[in-house]
Amino acid sequence: MEEIGYRTDVFKLDGIAGSQRDYIHWLLAASTGGKVEPIDIFTAEAINMLATKLRTPLQVQFDAKAAEIRAMFSNQLEPKRTAEIRERMLAAGLPI
Repeated sequence: MEEIGYRTDVFKLDGIAGSQRDYIHWLLAASTGGKVEPIDIFTAEAINMLATKLRTPLQVQFDAKAAEIRAMFSNQLEPKRTAEIRERMLAAGLPI
């Protein structure tokens, strides 16, 4: 376990509370390489709706609830859902 710990990075993801709109704008800009404005992808109303409903980066990127992520990392999430979330994380480049 110690060896695994040395190869692990810990990310605190609750820092966007209150900054969901900024996070969504950053995410869209990062995803498009800054070549497309976020407003060209989503209307301002859609961004506001997402910012209101989504509370964590994982909900924004992976359509995952915080409870699902906790269950996944505790090996208590159903295998099919774990595989779905894991595939999305790997596709996004997260080193899991």
